[in-house]
Amino acid sequence: MATRKPVHPPEPPSQPHDLHYDLQVCHVRLRRGLAGNPNTPADALTTLATDKSKDVRYDVARNPNTPVSVLTTLATDPDVFVRWRVLTVALFDDVGVMGRDDVGGFGNAPPGVSAGRSSSW
Repeated sequence: MATRKPVHPPEPPSQPHDLHYDLQVCHVRLRRGLAGNPNTPADALTTLATDKSKDVRYDVARNPNTPVSVLTTLATDPDVFVRWRVLTVALFDDVGVMGRDDVGGFGNAPPGVSAGRSSSW
């Protein structure tokens, strides 16, 4: 009968915390949740904008706190839906025509309902 090796907790990392590595190895649902959360820091959104999942990149484009430089990069994304989302942000959100989640309204939102990029959505 084989003997079992004792289970020990993992060793703490010998290097400083690596946000980029952590975001790449966690589950896609968690990455999507972070990408869409308006409280996610800009450096994490910058990392998530290069995610292998197009859904994560789409959620980054939707996030009102995504830096404009990241949106500029996402505007050339290989996925058409990510590029489309960046376009809707650029055309509609920045000029205050509609809110971020009302992409089908095309200006039919009542006054005061729409929010630009500086909003605290």
